[in-house]
Amino acid sequence: MNRLVTFCAGGVLAACAAMAAEPPPLDIPPGARQSGMLQEQKDAIAKRVGYWVGKLADARSAEDVLAARKGLVADYFRYGPDAQEYLYTCADATDAAGRKFLASRAAGDPLRSLKEVNLAMAAARMAQVPIQPLLEAMVAGGNAGVRYFGWQGYRQVRPRVLAQGMLPAKMMLDAMRKAAAGETDGLVVAELMDAMALPAAPEAGVPPGTYRSAQEEAFSILRATWNRLCRELLSGEAAMADGCLRGLGAIQALGEGLGNPDDVRKAAMQMVLNAAYCASVSYDRAEQLGAAARVAEEAAALAARVAAGQADDALKEEADRRSEAAAKLAEKLGVEPRALTGMGPQAAMALSADSLLLRDCEAALNRLSGKTAASKPAAWIRKPLESAAGLERGAAVRLGVLKWVDELVREGLTPPKNVFATATAPS
Repeated sequence: MNRLVTFCAGGVLAACAAMAAEPPPLDIPPGARQSGMLQEQKDAIAKRVGYWVGKLADARSAEDVLAARKGLVADYFRYGPDAQEYLYTCADATDAAGRKFLASRAAGDPLRSLKEVNLAMAAARMAQVPIQPLLEAMVAGGNAGVRYFGWQGYRQVRPRVLAQGMLPAKMMLDAMRKAAAGETDGLVVAELMDAMALPAAPEAGVPPGTYRSAQEEAFSILRATWNRLCRELLSGEAAMADGCLRGLGAIQALGEGLGNPDDVRKAAMQMVLNAAYCASVSYDRAEQLGAAARVAEEAAALAARVAAGQADDALKEEADRRSEAAAKLAEKLGVEPRALTGMGPQAAMALSADSLLLRDCEAALNRLSGKTAASKPAAWIRKPLESAAGLERGAAVRLGVLKWVDELVREGLTPPKNVFATATAPS
């Protein structure tokens, strides 16, 4: 995960400071777990949650952090999925304690980031409406791992949030809009896209009007942020391929939910076409980087033999030629010559991620343009991915995308090269 990696509520702060060796007792009678819970029983739950969050805050090792998180999660699932009031109360107590922990600033704690992520992992599993304020704090924070699990949590609790009506739904959608406007971590974007991908059919218990409004707003957020995500991919942020890939699922789900009227269908095709264009540029660059890295590695190996006195004059000349070739490739690609040697694995990962995105883009374009129904699906991108060799593959993939551009410009779409004319696309 590239950039990823409390105090207790209300009246139990003093108990957390003392930190008992064992958690406070908890025994909620079967009848009260579903409904009708007494205040003293709610207080017992809050103390128990406070104990685990306090343990997390005071942890001095990764093992202690893990134990605190496991204790918190185990208590939440203690009575099973039918204990609705118990689950609700646990989530409410975790929200209060968790937000205090995230707001605290423990100076010099080397485990702080790990603690935040483990709290987020626990909160993400609590699919109850009271957890929403904690999720809001998580997705707005500076820890990418916490944001990642925050959006996982939102995906879990989304149906219940929407079922509460437009006010909680608006809070969730506002958080999505803010995050979509500035999130640059591709893995976090992927989770955000999943949270935004409302299924076509209304989720159980959600008023149809609320659901339709949420779908319209989510599609508006996608349209507003999509080109920024594509620019991240175009400018070399390879991890954004995963974010865009999951975004294709959101585009499809939201489009189908809105009935795919002509304006929605065209907007969806434009987003997919833009992603395919940027992914093809990224893919081509990754092919070139991979080849250049291999040349640089060969040059470095020869240079090492020369330095060790293991080369004759012919081999020394060959080493000079390889070094010169590597330097020229580095200059062409805008990379420091010394950095080029270690870029092979990075290029391979980018190729894999871009390839998956390109395949799914073509499948989406076939579906949206009606080619899957009216004629044999186009394979202008897929064929070169499967059959072209070496450096020719990247160029062939870009040509395949341009065939799609020519096809769809007839339907009124904008050529992506015009959309991204000012982007810092690699050469």
